[in-house]
Amino acid sequence: MRYPFLDLRIVNYLLSLPPFPWFYEKMLLREAMAGKLPESVRTRRKTSLARDPLSEKIERYAEVLDAEQGWGEEIGAYVSLSAQDSLGKKRKAELPEVYLRPMCLNFWLQTARRLRYNIAAEARNG
Repeated sequence: MRYPFLDLRIVNYLLSLPPFPWFYEKMLLREAMAGKLPESVRTRRKTSLARDPLSEKIERYAEVLDAEQGWGEEIGAYVSLSAQDSLGKKRKAELPEVYLRPMCLNFWLQTARRLRYNIAAEARNG
């Protein structure tokens, strides 16, 4: 799978273009996809999503994410795990950022510990 908007060359190019007319109604993307997408898809009107995709995934896989999470030792200094555990499945889907921030921090802390991340050296370089 490719993510073209994560390619800095493409991002820099797009930022150099004037917003109108190229970004109005996704004109640039529609023109770029001519012959690559069916016309009915390429020319359809822009519509909003029925639900937030992140909330949908969390709601669907909350138990699996919790089971695989494995809270590290360090996370307790930053997050109240009892409060995190008290969030119900419904609450997690309604407030994905409240649920995901501690998960991401925990992942980072565990990775930093495994890699023996040198925070002091990073601070000197930044």
